[in-house]
Amino acid sequence: MNYPLRPQNHVIENISKLAFRQAMPQEWVLNEYFIDYGTDFQCEIVKDNAVLGIKFSIQLKAKSKEFDVESVIIKNIKRSTINRWIKSLEPIMIVAYVDEEKNIYWQWVTENTFDLTSNQKSYQIKISKKQILNETVWDDITRQVEKIYERKYLVKGW
Repeated sequence: MNYPLRPQNHVIENISKLAFRQAMPQEWVLNEYFIDYGTDFQCEIVKDNAVLGIKFSIQLKAKSKEFDVESVIIKNIKRSTINRWIKSLEPIMIVAYVDEEKNIYWQWVTENTFDLTSNQKSYQIKISKKQILNETVWDDITRQVEKIYERKYLVKGW
């Protein structure tokens, strides 16, 4: 008999979601988008059991292996997706899971992440392999997101 085959990239995508959920603080709120326009999750930071209302979005990419020694290279990122990320008021984090290494790498998206002076349909991003997502970085991530929200309060005069 003939049956549909499950592609390996679907399996690795599921593994990457599980690995990411296990790597993040368990008290934080992680909501998955079912309609994905370049962000897979929205994460709300919880501090001392207080749900703070400060959030960031995450785009999760999964790879079976990475040949580059220093970086994880994510290719074929659409210009329309980058435009959405840059316009977003919430910080956007790119997360790359490499199955062969069992590591999760991360980077914030900023206006300088991509060279947007060229008119291309798609771009790539290199995430340094020094940027491993583990329990020691979550406090830094919290501080960075808090600073972004503090600027929002200054602008609004709260």
